[in-house]
Amino acid sequence: MNFTLAEGQTVEFDPTSRDFDALGASLAELATFKEIARDIGMKSHYAVFTELEMGADTSEKFVDAYFSGGRDAVHEVVVSEGWFNEVGDAYWEDEKRNFEGKLRDALEPLADEIVEASDDEDLEATDIVDTLVEYLEEALRDAVEDAMREQDTSKIEDCIPPRAKTEFIFVPDMGKLSADDLTVNFVGYYRSLDAIVPNLNFLRMLQFFNISVSEYMDAARGYINDIREGEKAAYDAEYPRKLEAEEKRRANRAAIRAEAGMEPETCDDPLVEPYVPYPDLDSHDRHGQYWRAIEGIENGDVTEASKLDLPYTYNRDQWNAMVRKLSMGKDVSRPAALSIEGLRVIVENCGGDGGDVPCFVMHAEIADVLAGRFDGPLLAQGGQIGLHDFGNGAGYLTRTEAPVLLDPATGSWTARIWGNSVNKVYDKASEAFKATVEPTDASALWPMVRPDVYRHESKDGLSAEIFAQRDAEGEMEFWVTTYDLDERAAGPFETPEVCPSLAQAKNAAFKALEQDWAETADMHP
Repeated sequence: MNFTLAEGQTVEFDPTSRDFDALGASLAELATFKEIARDIGMKSHYAVFTELEMGADTSEKFVDAYFSGGRDAVHEVVVSEGWFNEVGDAYWEDEKRNFEGKLRDALEPLADEIVEASDDEDLEATDIVDTLVEYLEEALRDAVEDAMREQDTSKIEDCIPPRAKTEFIFVPDMGKLSADDLTVNFVGYYRSLDAIVPNLNFLRMLQFFNISVSEYMDAARGYINDIREGEKAAYDAEYPRKLEAEEKRRANRAAIRAEAGMEPETCDDPLVEPYVPYPDLDSHDRHGQYWRAIEGIENGDVTEASKLDLPYTYNRDQWNAMVRKLSMGKDVSRPAALSIEGLRVIVENCGGDGGDVPCFVMHAEIADVLAGRFDGPLLAQGGQIGLHDFGNGAGYLTRTEAPVLLDPATGSWTARIWGNSVNKVYDKASEAFKATVEPTDASALWPMVRPDVYRHESKDGLSAEIFAQRDAEGEMEFWVTTYDLDERAAGPFETPEVCPSLAQAKNAAFKALEQDWAETADMHP
């Protein structure tokens, strides 16, 4: 027997069979009920991503995921943490009852027809509708959920509350190395410009702050110790002052203990810090030699460098790395992010325990990260810059004095290092971390390391140099040379080639480093 639905569709059913599951299977194939299911789903307000209650931990995971792997990594974190709405849950909470109501409206005329055509006095229309609704709801639930997903236009960004901010940290060379490997080291316990160990991390710090070695060494001349000499006489004069300061500190500690009714400290008390040890003069002499060699390299003189004792491969590799870093030098075409006086204040007040890492810290909106604002090189003005010990929670930060270059090719962004907030140490007002950032073209990052000499380093450590000079007729010409990882002329411009303009020279060298060399040549000689 054929029964006609409101839309003119028919379905065959024998009322005497009372096989309503078979009837439900036939109805589920009809366009009428498929359209009901789709209409319910398309009119839903389901969104897989909705605003989260975003605390510090959630913010950090969002930001760190993006900086480590982009939007795909953020998506993985959201899924693994369960920060999304399951379509099945949304169906049961919001759409199931509505769907059943629409099914019931469509089935009631059919049920009445079946009762009229049946001789069974016990057959009730409501029972037929209940049975068919239950069957169709289960059979067409997936169609409803598919339509709910189809109408959903939410994005990962919708998880982020409006104006939600978090702490962003930029550390030069992090990613290639861990924070542990980037610490600026000091001789002895006290912090001063003349106490920094002249190594690769020291040069990383200067390059990040855009301060030249010669500027630093000239400033350090104002201290008792001439860092070029490492003389014992300097320490003979300096040691009593440091010892006096240590004795005053110990006297204060003793007074506090006495007032608290505590026993005096004894020499074998593990909590008693020793007096300031007399400096290792051999190490200072060695550092003085390094200072002289570094200064010579910066000025194009290898006399002092040739005197260095580099007995092991590690020593030689470290020195060669220092020479490469020196070759990048200061970008004289832009101001230093910190003045020498600003650096002196940072160094003398950082107070870390051997873990001081150069860094830049700012607060920014999380949505800006997902929008890609921090994907490329930036010039940042404001924020906080300085040295910070991420392990022990010490350091000193101050506001930038000029824009600082933040290039992901030569450093790394993160929200936390070892789970520690930077501002938890300093407790500065959020306004102190406010910064403006302006994108800058990576191909335009050509520091003028010496007058008329421009240099660019790729993310792989390859480099190019442009030397500007006038030809015999007084016209400017620009010579391009490319260098491998060992700082030897190699690659596409192993033999220098001339370009008629600085812009053309930069474009040719940038293409050579980023494309041609990577495709055709080994980076090592």
